[in-house]
Amino acid sequence: MWRGGDPSKPDTVARHVDGVKRQWALDLADLTPAEWQRGIEALRDRPYVPTCPEFRLLCRPREHVNELLDIAIAQLHRRDSDSTDVWPDPVLFWAAQRVGGYDMRTLGRTELTKRFAVALEAVRQEGIVPPVPPKALALSAPGKATTDKVSARAMLAALLAGRPGRMRAALGSETGMDNFYGETDQ
Repeated sequence: MWRGGDPSKPDTVARHVDGVKRQWALDLADLTPAEWQRGIEALRDRPYVPTCPEFRLLCRPREHVNELLDIAIAQLHRRDSDSTDVWPDPVLFWAAQRVGGYDMRTLGRTELTKRFAVALEAVRQEGIVPPVPPKALALSAPGKATTDKVSARAMLAALLAGRPGRMRAALGSETGMDNFYGETDQ
């Protein structure tokens, strides 16, 4: 990779080095900041400067997909049960979202591993990975909890916040709309 350019002619060496820098920039453009940090930290233990493919492996070690899948399943379970999920890498969260929550819980291990590996690679190829969002507010499942009207309206208002034009019609009482039973809510 460093061959090219006559050492006795600094101009050719400078052009060649610029070309190498451009090539590295293209080859490493899809790495996330966390992956860059992992690669830079791994350089401390290296006795020599790596090639571009070697540096990519330092940034993205080939973890076993089954281990990453186990982490994703555990964090999804924690997110659903008590919202104490802690994702070591947002790539895992977005790959799990791409597979889908239902499939992550119900597919057989062989099929799930294949689909998760494809989703993981697709998310990594996209490059910039957003952080894991907080769990969204949701109403209780029907029949799972009883809620008084005041609390239900407050929860509905929180869900509809930021959706212009939806709040009045959804809450109904300000518009004098009748409820399901034909009575006016108060």
